[in-house]
Amino acid sequence: MKDILFTLPGFGPVKAWGTFLYLGFCLSMWVGARRMKQGGITGRHMLYIGTIALVGGILGGKILYAVQYRSAGPGGFAGQGMVSFGGWALGIGGVLLYLKLRGLPVLRVSDMLAPSLAVGEAVGRIGCFLNGCCYGDICTMPWGASFPQETGSVAVPFNQFFDGLDLASQTGHQIIATYPYPALHPTQLYSTLAAAIVFLALLWWSKRKRFDGEVALAFGLLYSASRFIIELWRNDTPALQTGLSMGQTFSALLFACCLGVLVYFHCRSKP
Repeated sequence: MKDILFTLPGFGPVKAWGTFLYLGFCLSMWVGARRMKQGGITGRHMLYIGTIALVGGILGGKILYAVQYRSAGPGGFAGQGMVSFGGWALGIGGVLLYLKLRGLPVLRVSDMLAPSLAVGEAVGRIGCFLNGCCYGDICTMPWGASFPQETGSVAVPFNQFFDGLDLASQTGHQIIATYPYPALHPTQLYSTLAAAIVFLALLWWSKRKRFDGEVALAFGLLYSASRFIIELWRNDTPALQTGLSMGQTFSALLFACCLGVLVYFHCRSKP
C-alpha cells in the first residue's frame, strides 16, 4: 500500500488514488477520441463528453458513497471515497443526455465509447489498490496482500475476528485492527484484470456487431458479471438483507436489464 506516491515541494503530497483516477480518465479520453474519429464523429465532442463524464462520475460516486456509508457522517461525501455504480449512473446518464441534445447517434457513439470505460476502470482500480480501499476477504493464496494504514493499523474485512488481533476502533465502514497484518484478496487488481479483459473483448465485439448499441450493452453485461463475481471475494462492505452486497445487487440489476435489451434488439435485427 502506497497511498502517497511522492511529495512536491510547495504543493504537498500526491495521492495515488487521485493520480490513477486522473490517468484512467486521460487514457479513457484518448481511446474514446480515437474511436470517435475512426467512426466519423468530430473529436471536439469528446472534450464535452469527457467533462460531463468526469463531473457526473465523481458527483454520482460520492453521492452513493455518502448514502451507503451514512455512519461515516459528513466526511463520507467530502472525503476521497466513491462508489463506482453511482459514478457510472450519473456520468453515463449525463453523456447520453448530451448526445441526444446534440443530435448525435446515441447508440452508435455509445458503442464507440464503451471500450474507453473499461480502460478507465482498469487504471483507476490500481489507485484503489495503492490507496488500500475496496479490499477483499482473507486470502490464503500466494498473491494475498495486506493494507497497513499510516497509523500502523490495518484494514480488516467486515465481521471478521481473528485470534491475536486487537480490534481497536471502528471508522465508518471498515474495522481497524493492530498487528499482525492479515493477507487479503487484492480485489482491486482483480478488477483491473477483469476490466482489461473486457476492453479486449469489446474491441473484438466491435468488429462483429450486428446493430448499434450492441457493444455498449456487451460492456454492461461483461462489467456487471465480472463485478458480481469479484464481489464474492470482497468483504469491505456489509451485506444487505438479501445476503448480497450492494455491488452485487446493482450488478444483477444491470446484467438483467442489458441482457433483456440485447435480446430484444437481437430479435428485432433479424431479417
